[in-house]
Amino acid sequence: MRWIKKNKPPASFETYIRAEFASFDAMDKEVKDELRNALLAEQFGICAYCQQRLRIRFIKIEHHCEQSICNGTDGTKDRRLDYSNLFAVCKGNEGLKDNCTVIVRRR
Repeated sequence: MRWIKKNKPPASFETYIRAEFASFDAMDKEVKDELRNALLAEQFGICAYCQQRLRIRFIKIEHHCEQSICNGTDGTKDRRLDYSNLFAVCKGNEGLKDNCTVIVRRR
């Protein structure tokens, strides 16, 4: 994974995470689209993992620290909606055992 200088999150995302019962999975499409565009811009259109050029239709928002681990339980900080924990990655061969995110996590 390459180093990415994180910018300020989109205003819509900051507003959303302050809402009661905010969750990544329940995020409004408009907020998620703005988030995806912000991540894409700060990464100069490059996948955080494989360094390939991203196409907007094939972008996935990835949590660097997995949601199941950094969820605020067992003494961990809840980072599920932490902008510094979010990156744009390609879907690669999503669903197959050799997709971009699986290859990086195996290392």
